[in-house]
Amino acid sequence: MNITTEKILKTTIFVGLFSVLFIPFLVDKSMFFPFITGKGFTFRIIIEIIFAGWLILAVSKEKYRPKKSLILFAISAFLLSLVISTVFSENPYKSFWSNFERMEGLITHIHLFLYFVVAGVMLNTEKLWTRFFNTSLFANAIMMGYALLQLAGKFEINQGGVRVDGTLGNATYLAIYIVLHIFLILFLFFRTKNNYVRIFYGALVVLNLYVLYETQTRGAILGLLGGLLLSSLLILWKEKSDTVARKSALGVCVAVIVLVGGFVAIKDSAFVKDSPTLVRFSKISVEQAQNQARYYVWPMAVQGFLERPVFGWGQESFNYVFNKHYDPQLYKHEQWFDRTHNTVLDWFVAGGLVGLLLYLSIFVFALRSLWKTSTMSERDKSILTGLFAAYFFHNLFVFDNLVSYVMFFSVLAFIHSMTAGEKRVLESRTLSQTSSQFVAPIIIVALVCTLYFANVRPIFASKTLIEAITPRADGDVLKNLEAFKRALNYKTFADSEIREYLTQTTTRLVSIAEVPSDTKASFVNLAQEELDRQLEKTPDDTRYIIFAGTLANAIGNYAQALSYLEHAKETSPGKQIIYFEMGTTYLRMGQFDNALEVFKTAYELAPGFEEAHIIYAIGALYARQDTLAEELLNSLSEQVYYFDERVFRAYADRGDHQALLSIIAKRIELQPQNASYRLTRAAIYLNLGNRSQAIKELEDAIILDPDFKEQGEYYISEIRAGRNP
Repeated sequence: MNITTEKILKTTIFVGLFSVLFIPFLVDKSMFFPFITGKGFTFRIIIEIIFAGWLILAVSKEKYRPKKSLILFAISAFLLSLVISTVFSENPYKSFWSNFERMEGLITHIHLFLYFVVAGVMLNTEKLWTRFFNTSLFANAIMMGYALLQLAGKFEINQGGVRVDGTLGNATYLAIYIVLHIFLILFLFFRTKNNYVRIFYGALVVLNLYVLYETQTRGAILGLLGGLLLSSLLILWKEKSDTVARKSALGVCVAVIVLVGGFVAIKDSAFVKDSPTLVRFSKISVEQAQNQARYYVWPMAVQGFLERPVFGWGQESFNYVFNKHYDPQLYKHEQWFDRTHNTVLDWFVAGGLVGLLLYLSIFVFALRSLWKTSTMSERDKSILTGLFAAYFFHNLFVFDNLVSYVMFFSVLAFIHSMTAGEKRVLESRTLSQTSSQFVAPIIIVALVCTLYFANVRPIFASKTLIEAITPRADGDVLKNLEAFKRALNYKTFADSEIREYLTQTTTRLVSIAEVPSDTKASFVNLAQEELDRQLEKTPDDTRYIIFAGTLANAIGNYAQALSYLEHAKETSPGKQIIYFEMGTTYLRMGQFDNALEVFKTAYELAPGFEEAHIIYAIGALYARQDTLAEELLNSLSEQVYYFDERVFRAYADRGDHQALLSIIAKRIELQPQNASYRLTRAAIYLNLGNRSQAIKELEDAIILDPDFKEQGEYYISEIRAGRNP
């Protein structure tokens, strides 16, 4: 390899490594899940390019091969365990590729491993790592500026509400990004002797702390406090020569104790109640924990682990565990969890005991390598130890994301680079120049193929899916159908999500009278074909089984709908929405007793679930179990009983006009200025043949709503002429 080629490759690699630090700013709204996919694909593309460049260097010169270290061993072993877990996964394809919503899977961990290797080799001096981390702080400063503009109302907070999220789309993601950078700032602060740089670092810490406070992320803030306290105690214990660090550590210890103690003392004060962030902390209690989804989800994760304790279920497979062990009390929360919201439990499920222990070994070996090295001061070791502690604590309440993964692996690569021995992983003769000439083209061809099939095609599929689900100004839904077909023709890991949205779109369209029947048929045919393909690959995925049942219901194929829903019930016996759909199917078939029985089962799973309560009452109405229906309805609040249109429709389907009049009378009593209720009562009276009373209701409606005068008078004239308007 000549010097020019080597220089070009090294420059490309360095540009790629430093570019990774700006990935958090990427938000491509032309892609599905714009805060996730753009970042994910960009990271993969950069890593594939720099890895190919590094590989060409490594096969030619031994100095570019990674050095041996315990950290490299731990990450390699962890990755190998994930490969095994993927092979035996319930859905190996998804475990490898993930989906647009998460962009993780085995493929991302392979890329993180490659990132670690390349960074650990190429950033091989303290000077390079200082530049790298300072570049990350530069990016962090820009992110903080963006967050301030969000708080000032100049940019939209993407999650809505007041929890600032930067360009990450999630306040929790921004919070851990900030926490990790605070430790990096402290790490660099004590290393520099330039007072102006220290002033900049100090100001950046204050800015990060303010924005972190505005994210209202309790796990990250508590993790930061705990990590700072740990770092400070370690500095006071271990550091003997740096008096500035020792004084700073003592100040941090006092500050943390005062902050925590002061908060406990005033947690019931008006000051705390006026702060959204402090209110969230004041509500931390056992009772509050029992009202969170984690209270129900974490035990499910343990059950899943016990079923597959060795290598787990594979990544992106928690949905199988969640559905199988679904707790009916989760009705108050999200119905589809694909993460436990606890990184340790996530790996417990995804990788089993082997995967979890190897994941934890990364922390253990990183800390062991850190504290055994003589290349860093006790102060530096203490700060990085606090970083790991804060990151780990935060992850006990959330799942990881690409941005925090990159930060974590950057620190691991730094420690590896600074502590690895002199022995290389591969210490053998380098390839001859002639052999290298053959290797480079092979690597380049492999790179091009990987970029196209693993990135370009899914990117186009993502953009096309956006086109498919976007309503058209001209109302030509056939163009949406063509977009769905084009998205599916890319044949990528996005197919499952495309099928999901195709099914939802089809289910909605078949109920719209204005859509031509042949157009509906085209959508239905494609949706059914794609659902069949999906269920052939994932026959026990409850989510897609329900989609299939819902679609069959929408097109009137009730027998097939029941077949799908029975299967769904087997895969997730505690999920009420399955019983709701089954009961609806029986209602449409006129099998009211069967519907009531199914609704009763859903109700008994969690009697506190108001929706199940209402639906059970509706089932009783259709089955003409009037005593039961009255008992159930009377135990509901007035707002629910008298204003739920499904209850009203059930009485209408029974032809119970007196009950309808009673409900309307109550609505008018509670909302006397609502003219639409007068119209409804007029229609009921007209059906009963009481034309004079119908006219009176219309006259009252005109008084309440003068804009209705012309149409109301027309209705009145029609009624007086003996016609039904």
